[in-house]
Amino acid sequence: MPVPQSKQSRLLGWPAAAAVLFAFWLGLLASLLGTSQTLDEGVHVTAGYTFWRHNDYRLNPENGNLPQRVAALPLLFRQDNFVPAESELWRTSDKWGLTWQWFYQLGNNTEAMTLWGRASAGLLAVALGGLVWAWSRQLFGPLGGMLSLLLYVFNPSILANGALMTSDTASALFFLAATWAWWRMLQRFTVARVLASAFLMAALFLSKMSAPLIVPVVFALTVIRLVRATPLSARGFGRAELRRRPEQLAAFGLAAVCHAAIVVALVWGFHGFRYSAFSPALPEGAWIEAPWATVLNKPAPITLLERVGLGPRQREEVKRIFARERASQNAWSTAALKAVEEVKRNVFAEEQTSHLERLLAEPPPQFFPRTLDTLRRHHLLPESYIYGFAHVWRGARERAAFFNGDFSLSGWRTFFPYTFLVKTPLSLFLIIVLAVASLVAGISARRQSAKAGNTVATLYETSPLWVLFGFYWAAAIFSHLNIGHRHILPTYPPLFVLCGAAASWLGAWPGVGTERKRHYPPFARIAGIALCTAVALLTIEVCFRFPHYLAYFNGVVRPSRAYRHLVESSLDWGQDLPGVRRYIETRQPRGPVYLSYYGFASPAYYRVPASLAYSVISRPPPLQILRPPDGKAQEFLQDFLRREPEYDNEVVGDTIRNGDVLVVVVKKPEALRLTAGTYFISATLLQPVIQPTRGAFGPWNERVERQYQTLREVVAPLLSDDPTERRAALARLPAETWAENLSAHEYLRFRRLTTFLRQRDPDDNVGYSILVYHISADELSRALDGPPVELGRDILGDLFPQQR
Repeated sequence: MPVPQSKQSRLLGWPAAAAVLFAFWLGLLASLLGTSQTLDEGVHVTAGYTFWRHNDYRLNPENGNLPQRVAALPLLFRQDNFVPAESELWRTSDKWGLTWQWFYQLGNNTEAMTLWGRASAGLLAVALGGLVWAWSRQLFGPLGGMLSLLLYVFNPSILANGALMTSDTASALFFLAATWAWWRMLQRFTVARVLASAFLMAALFLSKMSAPLIVPVVFALTVIRLVRATPLSARGFGRAELRRRPEQLAAFGLAAVCHAAIVVALVWGFHGFRYSAFSPALPEGAWIEAPWATVLNKPAPITLLERVGLGPRQREEVKRIFARERASQNAWSTAALKAVEEVKRNVFAEEQTSHLERLLAEPPPQFFPRTLDTLRRHHLLPESYIYGFAHVWRGARERAAFFNGDFSLSGWRTFFPYTFLVKTPLSLFLIIVLAVASLVAGISARRQSAKAGNTVATLYETSPLWVLFGFYWAAAIFSHLNIGHRHILPTYPPLFVLCGAAASWLGAWPGVGTERKRHYPPFARIAGIALCTAVALLTIEVCFRFPHYLAYFNGVVRPSRAYRHLVESSLDWGQDLPGVRRYIETRQPRGPVYLSYYGFASPAYYRVPASLAYSVISRPPPLQILRPPDGKAQEFLQDFLRREPEYDNEVVGDTIRNGDVLVVVVKKPEALRLTAGTYFISATLLQPVIQPTRGAFGPWNERVERQYQTLREVVAPLLSDDPTERRAALARLPAETWAENLSAHEYLRFRRLTTFLRQRDPDDNVGYSILVYHISADELSRALDGPPVELGRDILGDLFPQQR
């Protein structure tokens, strides 16, 4: 039942809400102007573009079909060049390579594409804000609705993620919308409400692979409704009212079946009503990065091979084949699958091969991947949708993370409570207290209505918000995926709605509210003043922090020190690359400038005048093996060296692969070395949490130190200024071995440097996410050549003794 509205409600109606939301949408886009894409955005919008344009679903299926389509929709009307279908990137499902070409190599206007995609994605945030306002207004009146809306539009986490081309805002929107629609259906059972709830539920399942969390939410809400045992109005089902609980339960069961049918139908529809993820109009492909055996967590290759019964000679031959294919026997990969096929052909007897094929066909041992494998074998859902769930399940079980100086592969129970504490404005905590006090005191606008009932009735009306908030928080606390505050974004909207209750304190002021002053306790005016002060402080703080909302911290942790507490999407998601260029152009630091960047944007596209050191984006490797065209090797090499001046024209080798002679080029010594200068290092890269598979994760330790010192000695000849010494060294080892050694040395050298830099504060920062260090020659020598400044726990060695 609507809350009674005062005369002032005309100023708080839908036109005012629409104006606030329009300004909010513009503010979202304004805060992102002058920023680069965050790490995942390009991949999301590229996938959505291929869904629309090619009816192909091989790219990024783990991140929600619907939000990726929304972000890509305006790009369909642009005349941008796209990667041709004959590219090898399609066959390998290389989402990163396709994204890189589309945005940075085909001459497209990256900034315009990004703006259009973000503008479209931001409409989801506008819709979420509208739902927050409408729900709060229904519960707490016009003042409550506007208060909730203001808390929403002035929340840094919403502003940081609202217009990003990712699935986080869509997840928050449809978790709230699906909960709201199911609850409305429980109060009045009509065809329209059942269908609305089902379609919103389907939107949730198309937006985020965490969607199954809605199941316990709707179950709990159904139980609450049945416990209340009031008659259920029913329209369109041949009954005017359902009075008995069994009748109501049967109706809700029928609605659940309808929901399941519509969810499944829309999932198929959004995947082209085709099982295969790969469009027949494009080259055949596979998920090379993580094959099915990987995402379904099937037993490791060596486990299955040993179960077949390997003899001593066979065991040695298996090792040789896996080494030749550069595959690990302890993990599934495309190379491991290729090695297993060769083992079946050339090592096993016929009976062993048959036994191995039976083992490979067995379902995974764990319940959830076994269920997904069943869905896959019987084609009960689209292939890419099943693969996406499997991919998320695998990643959520174990993920490298950093938290307050600690490192873990399984996360911490306190991670999300802590991020909520330090990334939520302090003024919001005061408003939360005032809202709870209002509900406890029973003076909300709902209580003032003669027909609203008592506080128990108010709790009943707000129960879907409490249930959603509680279940999602419980899931987050027990999650192993502790890589970003954004993963609890769906908990904020129900909180904002509930905070609308605090607006009731304003009813104690003359001219505000509908009841006489005597209905309010003496401290109500003080609470009202506190509420207005908190909202004002929130507004001032958010405007002051513009535009660095992704790196927002509330002062419990200072933003300039945040890199010691949280990284990745809680602080540094690759958003400040253009800021580096502006910093260099305005400050003009002395000496060489190096950039170590955690992001997927192109420093060359943004004209960043820095040498690219170790980063997560692709860059010219220390050594390359080139395949020149037949009869034109010399012309090809000269053209390459002219385009890539970092490579040494005096030191060129060759190698033979499959009977073909290939050219080997290596970077010049000055390009391989690090020198004193200014270093721009992404906060996420300062902490040793990225790429743990390379062996360095957590504190610098004795095992990594031994590896580093060994590699220093191995690569030293290639860092010499003497071309003769370099040519002789290049000829001593296979080119592939040199490539591995140089890459590993570069990685461990960077890790040793960051170990040293973590012992001191940065000299400056760019947007709080990229740290600036002015490093002298003495400091660099102590960092790379002196005794290690840290020898801590070998986390990987303890977890995986075979790494030692």
